[in-house]
Amino acid sequence: MAGVADYSVYIASLGIMGNDYTRTIEPTTSATKQAGETFVTEIGGLTAQLELGNTLNIGFRWPNYLDIPSYCSHTVVDSPKKATITCNIPIDTSPTTVVIVVDTIDNNSSVKSALKTDTITLNIVAVPPSL
Repeated sequence: MAGVADYSVYIASLGIMGNDYTRTIEPTTSATKQAGETFVTEIGGLTAQLELGNTLNIGFRWPNYLDIPSYCSHTVVDSPKKATITCNIPIDTSPTTVVIVVDTIDNNSSVKSALKTDTITLNIVAVPPSL
């Protein structure tokens, strides 16, 4: 007859800690524009390498810790899911560098943590003097 010492107890679990996401349209990551020009780039939605549970409900947001200039905005199109970032740079804008950060989130989650974050650096230069 087997005694207590003859048995072992194991607890097994499998956890998937993260996923790999592929963007459908990669945004421009760096650009230089003159004051008075318009900068436009698109950011596509994400597809997941591992389909776990529900289908992604992609959303885009500006992180609230950044001071995005008022002349920059984003619009979202649902099909295909993408965001367009537009900066209509006023002619009187002084030379500067604007950093735009866009988080891609899953709206299914109550936490809404970023699945992917993109950073766009926009260098604004002065209009050259006319001759």
